[in-house]
This record gives sequence, structure tokens and C-alpha cells, in this order.
Amino acid sequence: SQMISLFYLFGTPHILIPGLLNITVHNLTVMLLYHICVHLFKNTDVANISTIIYILYPLHITSTIITLREIYITFFILLFIYALLLYHRRNNKWHLTICVIAIGLGSLFHIGLLGLLLILAVYFMFLSAHSAIVRVFLVLAIILGFIVLITYNEDSKLTSTLKNEQHLEPTTFKARADYLHINEEKNIQTKTKQIIYFLVKPLPWEIRNFSDIIGVVNIAFILLGTYLAFKAYMYERNKDILIVLIAIYIVFIIFSLGTYNYGTALRHRDKVTMLFTMFISYYAFILRKR
Repeated sequence: SQMISLFYLFGTPHILIPGLLNITVHNLTVMLLYHICVHLFKNTDVANISTIIYILYPLHITSTIITLREIYITFFILLFIYALLLYHRRNNKWHLTICVIAIGLGSLFHIGLLGLLLILAVYFMFLSAHSAIVRVFLVLAIILGFIVLITYNEDSKLTSTLKNEQHLEPTTFKARADYLHINEEKNIQTKTKQIIYFLVKPLPWEIRNFSDIIGVVNIAFILLGTYLAFKAYMYERNKDILIVLIAIYIVFIIFSLGTYNYGTALRHRDKVTMLFTMFISYYAFILRKR
């Protein structure tokens, strides 16, 4: 709403402005996905097919039309991943700066994007070409910064997710799509269940309606994409593929910690699942032909 009001400063408020902003940012995500794909595989055909699948994905179309915030979150995640890939290849500090900017601006739309700092920590620890001393220093600095940001952040979503705080109105009704009670005690066991359920729910034998079918198909798509990503890595031995996979699954873990039903899980998974289209396209049109 604050971003829209900023645009209203330049002219008369108009009903089309939120939609035009949404469409513009969506087009930027398409371009980012295209460039990430070209960066990974140096193949424009794979990039074209991947972006077409992304554009035509029904759930993503619905999310883009109905909501405003989701596509902004997706944009900043893709911008972060693309900048990190460029930094890995070119070692240009400007690209690392873009990563930090993407985290900072993205966290204004969803506080969970602060968790992208953990992707940087994992990258510097295991995939960076820096010396061991530099890597340890960078990882410690990132983790310290992450802890400080989390500790002194007063965001209500973050507070209720990380701390054992009960909601003001106890939830007695439990919907069939819920996999955890929202007021369940916040401990390691609960967090572990949230991560696992986020990645696997709904299970095939839990299918009751069309929404459940969509959820199962979405999980199957993720599992297929993950398998083909590892297959592509074994063939290419390209660390960029590992960076993308690590980023996807850390994003999954971040969003899983505040998710209690598989409807919300599906919406959060779809912030990065479009990246799997690259590996499916690469296998179908390049690797399989070889």
C-alpha cells in the first residue's frame, strides 16, 4: 500500500495502477528467470521453454492476478539468486551488493526474506573460491548480522514464528488442510515437522478434492525438478546448479517455519518452484537428446 501511494504522488489515484505495477514486476521476473536459465545452460531454447512454462502455469497466473505482494517477493528472490550467480562467476562486489539490496528491500514485503542471508552463509562456506580464513570470517559476519536482525526485529509474524507465543484467540477448529495447530508449542520437534510437512503435504492418500490433486501434482513437480537438477549437475559439473538448488531449499525451509497448512505451503513453494522448469526443460530438450 505504501508503494502504491508513492505512485499516487505523481498523479491522480487510478484503479489500474496496482495492476500495472503487478504486471510490470511479473515481466521483470520473467526476464530474470530467462537470464538465470541462460546463465546456467548457455542455451536460449531451454530458457525460452522454461519461461513459457512459467508464464502459463495456472497457479502463478492466479496469484499474479489476485494478489499484489506475492510477485514482489518472487522478484526479489530471483534478483538475489541471479546476482549471487553472477558474483560466483565474476567475483564482482557490485553483484554481492545487489544481493544485500534484494534482501533488504524484499524483507519489506516479507520478513522471511531476511533468511536469504543464510543462503549467502552456505555459499561462502561450501562453494566460494575465497581462502578458508576469508570464508570463515564472512560466514561468521553474516550469521552475526542475521542474529542481530532477528533479535531486534519487532515484526509480529517473526515474533509469533520464532517465539513460543500463543495467539490471542485460541484456535479450536482444525481444517482438514491444516497439518499443525497454529497454537502448538514452538519447539524443535514442531519446527522439524513444519519443514517436513511443508515439503510433502498433501500426501497421495490424503486426496479428497481437486485442491488436493493440485497440491500432490505440485510436490511431484518439485521432486521431478530436484531429481533432474542433480542429473544435470552430474552431467555438467556446474556449481551454479548447486547454488540454485541450495537457494530453493533454503527458501522452502524459511517459509515452512511460519506455515501450518498445505494451502499456504503451496503458495509459498510457488515463489521459487518455477526455477525447476529450467532443469525439466534442459533434460527434455538437451540432455535426453544427447
